[in-house]
Amino acid sequence: MKFSNDGRLMVDFRGVLWDTRQWIALNYLPRARKVEFTHDGRYLVGLSTPFTKTLGPSIWIYELASKQVIARRPFLPGMAVNDFSIAPDGKRLAIVNSGLLATYSVPQLEPQASAIISPSGNDGKSAWVGNDRIAAAVRINGETLKLFNAVSMRVEKNFTEADYTHSVGVSA
Repeated sequence: MKFSNDGRLMVDFRGVLWDTRQWIALNYLPRARKVEFTHDGRYLVGLSTPFTKTLGPSIWIYELASKQVIARRPFLPGMAVNDFSIAPDGKRLAIVNSGLLATYSVPQLEPQASAIISPSGNDGKSAWVGNDRIAAAVRINGETLKLFNAVSMRVEKNFTEADYTHSVGVSA
């Protein structure tokens, strides 16, 4: 279950959007393995993974005001997209897929910038450090954590000790 920041809305494990003041089901969302409210409460971001190998995962944006999915970004079948993180200002999201860190605009889901984290194509996690930096962790014979500038995608710091990876909280 996920609650909006103000606690007025909730998404349950079946993808039902609820008004928690009256416990009224407002809408059924696309099937998703992860759903997050943006910090301003205007959108829901979801990660859908299909049950078939012929389709790839996708990220979608649901606008609460219009009650519609307003943007969808599909990925190729076989791509490992396991997580996303939303910037504190709610204007971008970061995705680690198949060893690539990429940022997309919210709500349009237009590509912004990208960088290779791991040439091995492993999956990973990301977390925003303010609105201008992204910490991204990937499993490569242990774990590697890199801190990226969110605009230029240059590596600002490369952590190789597992202790650092776990203390930042972006470890899988």
